[in-house]
Amino acid sequence: MKKSYAYLIIFTITLFFNACKDRRCDEVVCENNGWCKEGFCVCVNFYEGDSCSIEGRLKFFGTYTGKFSNFYGEVSDTSFSLQTDDVSPLILNMNNGSVKLVLNGAITADLPSQKLQLKDTLVNVVGNAAILGDSLTVNLNYIKDFERISAQFRGIRKQD
Repeated sequence: MKKSYAYLIIFTITLFFNACKDRRCDEVVCENNGWCKEGFCVCVNFYEGDSCSIEGRLKFFGTYTGKFSNFYGEVSDTSFSLQTDDVSPLILNMNNGSVKLVLNGAITADLPSQKLQLKDTLVNVVGNAAILGDSLTVNLNYIKDFERISAQFRGIRKQD
C-alpha cells in the first residue's frame, strides 16, 4: 500500500511539472544562435525573420555615390562602400581607408573612436551614420593639427 502511495505521489509531481512546461517552443527552430521565447524566435544581432535566417545587414551592402563636404565648405564627388567581415557589423570603405561602424538600430550606426589615414596624416575619427532606404549619411569628426574638423558624406546606393 505504501508503495502505491509513493508511485501516486511521484506520478502527481511529474504530471504537475510537465503541465507547467511551456510547449510553444517545441516545434520552433531558431537559426544563427537565436532562441525561442513564447513560440517566437528572438534573433541576435544582424539576423531577422521568423527563424532568424535572414542576415539583416546585407540589405545595406553596396556602393554609395554622392558628395563629401568638410568643415571648410569644400565639396567633392566620391563614393563609399559598405561591407562586412566575420567580426565587424559594417565596414565603411572610403578612398583613403576604412572604418568600422557599430549598428545600434535598424538604420543607424555609431562610428567609435578609431584611427584613419587621411592623406599623409593618421587621425583619430569618431562619428555616426544613418541609412534610410538607399540613402547613406555619414558624419565624421576628427582633429588635425589641433583643429576639430567635421565632414559629411551624403550618397545614394548604386543599383547593380
